Amino acid sequence: MSENKEYLKILSAIEEILPNIKSRCEEIESLRRLPTDVAQNLKNTGVFSMNFPKSWGGAELTSMEQTKLIERIAEVDAAVAWCVMIGSDSGIYSGYLEESVARKLFTDINFITAGWIHPQGKAERVEGGYLVSGNWRFGSGISNSDLICAGCYVYENGMKALGDDGLPIWRVMIAKPSDYLIGDGWHTTGLEGSGSLDYSTDKLFVPSEHSFSFHEPYRKGPLHDSPEAILRNMSGVPLGISK
Repeated sequence: MSENKEYLKILSAIEEILPNIKSRCEEIESLRRLPTDVAQNLKNTGVFSMNFPKSWGGAELTSMEQTKLIERIAEVDAAVAWCVMIGSDSGIYSGYLEESVARKLFTDINFITAGWIHPQGKAERVEGGYLVSGNWRFGSGISNSDLICAGCYVYENGMKALGDDGLPIWRVMIAKPSDYLIGDGWHTTGLEGSGSLDYSTDKLFVPSEHSFSFHEPYRKGPLHDSPEAILRNMSGVPLGISK
């Protein structure tokens, strides 16, 4: 069975920039983030489009193809691979939004999305949306991001709102990097170049349609039929490191 042409095209483009990344590993580690030009070169390969559907012009790669790409990058620099793995979730997140809203937010299939999706923040329901407050950690690739996600528990009248199952409602908010205060607390001994910074906001208004639940996909298919799709390609990082 022949390999996907889109996969091979992106792989070939990645191979062209890997020597430059290899020569700058120390610089990336010293900066504790990806240099702007490195992030842009990665965008140019199309790797961040791998979760966007073909109907959008995206690569729509399988989870195995994505894992192979991330594994190849991780052979050279694990932090770069980690940022690609996180940033390429843009296409998955877009499928949890109504189509017209998703296209307005994700105006480029090579957008990088960063952020902590687990409910670390608070989203108070108000007319038309939510007032979002909180402090999130581990925003890998946030310095190069086009959009930021922030996981929140939903509140009503100061109390956690509960779903039909009796559990607290968890939604992910999407906003621009400029809507958050970025805190540089990323000092570590591993994945130092991933720029996994903290970010915070207080009573940021996020329209309802700019938030989503992993239990309510709008798009069908293997990347949205099960909410764990965002985790499938993560194994590419340790696989690449082990080589």
